[in-house]
Amino acid sequence: MAEDARAAARQTRRDQTRSRLADAAVDCFSLTGYVATSIEDITAAAGTTRATFYRHFRSKADVLMEVLRHLDEEYEPVYLALFELAERPSRERISRWLDDTLRVWERTRVASAAVTEAALLDDTVRERQQTSFERDIELLAAALQKGGCWTEPQAKVRAALLFGQLQQMFLRWSSHGWDLDRDETAVVLARMWSAALDLD
Repeated sequence: MAEDARAAARQTRRDQTRSRLADAAVDCFSLTGYVATSIEDITAAAGTTRATFYRHFRSKADVLMEVLRHLDEEYEPVYLALFELAERPSRERISRWLDDTLRVWERTRVASAAVTEAALLDDTVRERQQTSFERDIELLAAALQKGGCWTEPQAKVRAALLFGQLQQMFLRWSSHGWDLDRDETAVVLARMWSAALDLD
C-alpha cells in the first residue's frame, strides 16, 4: 500500500514536470518563435535541466505533440457540445457555441500559434495536427447526418467548410491578434453557419 502511494507520488511529479516543460516551451515559442527557441531556453524557463528535458521529450517537436494533446483536451468539451448542437441546430445555439469557442481560442491562442508554426516546419507535427482536423470534420459530419437533413456527402461538405472557415480565422488571429471586431466576427460567423445549415 505504501509502495503504491510512493509510485503514485512519483508519477504525479513526472506529470507535473512534463507539463511544466510543455508550458515553458509554449512561452518560449511565443517570445522567439519555434525555430529560434533552443532546448536550453525551454529548460531555463521551466527551471529544469537538459537531462530532465530528455527524460520526458525527444525533441522540440515531441514537446509540441504534448501541447497538441493539451489542446485536444481543451477543445474536447467544445466539440462534444457542437456534435449535440449539430443534431438539432438553431441560430441561437450556434451563436452560443461560437462565442464559447472563441473564448477557448482566446485562452489557447499562444499554444495554437506555436503548433501552427511548428507544423510548417515539421512533418510529424503537421500530420498530427491534420489528423485532429480530419477527425473533427468526420465527427461533425456524422452528427449532421444523424440529424436527418443531409446525406453523407452533403454533411461532409458542410462539416469541412465550417471547420475550414474557423481554422482560417484562428490562423489569422494567431498571426494578427484581434485585428477584426470580435463581436461583429461572432455575429457574421453565426449567420454564415446558419446559412450553411439551412436555418435561414
